Amino acid sequence: MNRRSGLTLVELLIALALGVSLSAAMVATYANSRRHHFYSQELARLQENGRHALRLVTRDLAMAGFHAGIPGAALPPAPTVAVDCGAAPWALASDVPLDVVDDWAAGGVPVTVTGQPLDCIDPDNLRPGNDLLALRRVAATPAQLAGVPAPSLTSSTVLNWYLRVEDGVPLRWEQLRPRDIAAGSYAAAGVSLWPAVARIYAVQRGAEGVPQLCTETLAGNRMLARCLVEGIEHLQVEYGVDADGDGTAEQFVPAPAGTDLDRVVAARVHLLARSILPVSGHRERVGYTLGALHVPARDDGFLRRVLSQTVALDRATRRLERAD
Repeated sequence: MNRRSGLTLVELLIALALGVSLSAAMVATYANSRRHHFYSQELARLQENGRHALRLVTRDLAMAGFHAGIPGAALPPAPTVAVDCGAAPWALASDVPLDVVDDWAAGGVPVTVTGQPLDCIDPDNLRPGNDLLALRRVAATPAQLAGVPAPSLTSSTVLNWYLRVEDGVPLRWEQLRPRDIAAGSYAAAGVSLWPAVARIYAVQRGAEGVPQLCTETLAGNRMLARCLVEGIEHLQVEYGVDADGDGTAEQFVPAPAGTDLDRVVAARVHLLARSILPVSGHRERVGYTLGALHVPARDDGFLRRVLSQTVALDRATRRLERAD
């Protein structure tokens, strides 16, 4: 008789069970690996966005009131740009280089501690409970220094505002085209041209509910809305006030009075950054502290991290006094 070999039903069932188990383990390993990769990707993106936003805000804060490094010089009268902010000339009114709104509450145009309405911002886009920063200065590097145009100038024909600094001549604001500066049209000896910078930082609602750090920025002859970094959920700033004039902050306050802005010598910037997408299997069940503000847990699937930095404001040597 011919003997035939093969699998019994029991052996086949065992083989199938082992195969299913191995397949399930492979699928679970792949799913966990994919989830971990997505988690790491969102966390890295969150941290990079937060660091970038923090760099932008702290750099502008540190330079608030910088006007060509000429302490004691008299500011020229502030002309009104075509699309300005507020009832009076605002963008070029650098006698108040730093102004703030503390914990803006929903409803109405945000108003700074000096009473300035920031009506160039649409309040419907703002996220309540955040601070706003209004900063004015000139750029860190001039478009022209002592008659020599900067090599980085473009061929733009858009009229921009510049602070004209000239030996023996009062300072004045001028509208000039970068192309003309680059061509040497104003290359007189001793003439320097510093681009004007006016910027308002605010946290706004973005597309599909993603919060973002946005600005109203002086561009050409108008204040223009620009959104810079996605995933910034909260902005809080504490201000170090030098009450006795020794150059050191005696206390940090969340909302300095308008009369105290000239005595602010430092600032602590706190940002709460959020991932763009929720992470599967993650629940956010802890709250966060940003200076004096406590943000309760959201109980959602988004990752969040707090980033903070203290920056010195060297306002004493950078601020210009307005001429009578």
